[in-house]
Amino acid sequence: MDGVEVVQLSSRAYRAGERQHEYFTAAPRLRRLLRDFAPDVVFAPYVLSNGLTASLAWRGPLVVSARGGDILQQGKRSNLQAFVQKQIVRYVCRRADAIHAVSPELVDKIEALGVSRHKIAMFPVGVNLQRFRPTAHADDDGDCHIICTRKQDHVYENHVLIAALAALRERGRRFRCTMLAGGPLLDERKRQARELGLEDVVVFRGDVPHEEIPQLLSTAQIYVSASSSDGTSSSLLEAMASGSFPVISRISANTGWIEDGRAGLYFDVGDMAQLASQLERAMDEPVLRAQAARLNRERVETDADMTANMERLEQLLSDTALRR
Repeated sequence: MDGVEVVQLSSRAYRAGERQHEYFTAAPRLRRLLRDFAPDVVFAPYVLSNGLTASLAWRGPLVVSARGGDILQQGKRSNLQAFVQKQIVRYVCRRADAIHAVSPELVDKIEALGVSRHKIAMFPVGVNLQRFRPTAHADDDGDCHIICTRKQDHVYENHVLIAALAALRERGRRFRCTMLAGGPLLDERKRQARELGLEDVVVFRGDVPHEEIPQLLSTAQIYVSASSSDGTSSSLLEAMASGSFPVISRISANTGWIEDGRAGLYFDVGDMAQLASQLERAMDEPVLRAQAARLNRERVETDADMTANMERLEQLLSDTALRR
């Protein structure tokens, strides 16, 4: 951010899951930096990583933010790994003066660890409603544009989407699909699309600057997320704000936002055939898509306006600082 001084504590950039010991080893340096900076309050997004470092380094007012994978059991973990994660989350949340959580499921998980509900404020980060806006989608060329903005990683199960697209191709359906975001499984997904003969209709853009995503969403009739676990998905909120019709996995993080059959369509996690059928229904019902675009825009304006929610976060930080 222009004009904001940044100090990077890690020795180098690395993928999630690598060099996790640095969340411990960075604590002494962070302690020195905070002593010199003398903040009124420290804010640490992601309980399991930055929240851990901050709780080890700082004894003053602390607010941590739970976003999804830092609380939920996503991906394969051994019993020992799951136990260690649970203990770290419990320690950080009990140490924090206040906790911001982006979804009701995260609130329930945190409360189950013995953390007082009174410490938890629940609201999503939200979406920039000025940047993400609905536009008229052109349907007369016969090629429905499907978009997925989820990372190429195990938890997002994008292989299910690729397989469903292959099924649609076999049925003679016309479409094009844009896959945004990189990730450790990008090459694997490209290979899957190539083996299924989808290279001419599926485009992998890799990591795209966030400022380009509003324009890309504005050209898509349908948004897909096959994720097996999530917090409140900013990707979903952006699609809702842009008027793209959600076809999404039936997980608790999603069901609170989309009314099935009116504002979007659900499919069971991992069910390729059901996803393909729901995509066909979405393609065939422009009236349903138009209705959903209106309902979803109203919902994000009410509950997921980033400007309003960041004011709530600012108030939470201020109240925490004053309370200490």
